[in-house]
Amino acid sequence: MTAPADIGEFVLYLAAAIGAQGFQLDHDEPLARLAIGDSLTLTELAIVLEQELGIDLPDDLDLRSASFASLYTRYAEARYAEARYTQRSHDA
Repeated sequence: MTAPADIGEFVLYLAAAIGAQGFQLDHDEPLARLAIGDSLTLTELAIVLEQELGIDLPDDLDLRSASFASLYTRYAEARYAEARYTQRSHDA
């Protein structure tokens, strides 16, 4: 799967990864309110976020209270930092 380019693709990517394609997914609702907040699904989500998308999740982050929008912000920040690092390495 290619890396998501915007929040819509990001939500669809995560929904596909955790098997939640048929759910009504509000970007701003906490994950626990979206009927996908069980511990197994959240563990799968954490693995996808960290291993596939390269997001460093803090140990104290409660994914149940996180929203897709807040996770996308972390993703976008990680992508921006990666791009800046790559650009600096290329310029050196």
